[in-house]
Amino acid sequence: MRRCGEQFMTELDHKLEYDSVHDSVSFCRTVNLRKRGSGADIEGGINFDGNMYRSREEITVQWAKYFKDLYTPSSSPDFDSHWEYVVRQEVEQT
Repeated sequence: MRRCGEQFMTELDHKLEYDSVHDSVSFCRTVNLRKRGSGADIEGGINFDGNMYRSREEITVQWAKYFKDLYTPSSSPDFDSHWEYVVRQEVEQT
């Protein structure tokens, strides 16, 4: 799921960069959608794990799964247990 979020942001960044030079109407539309808090272009949908989701409800569910996965401790060799400790200490102090 983390890759889906990163992929979405990368694609959005590329789209904004391209549109800012080549298609000002599309650029303004994308920016205005984000300013209004849309979060996703429902018409185009968003791709999570190879599946396209278009409704606001489906997209919300997929983002919830993404964040749950993001903050669930992992047994991956890349998991940073020291950083987990630091964050836990911060949380307990607040």
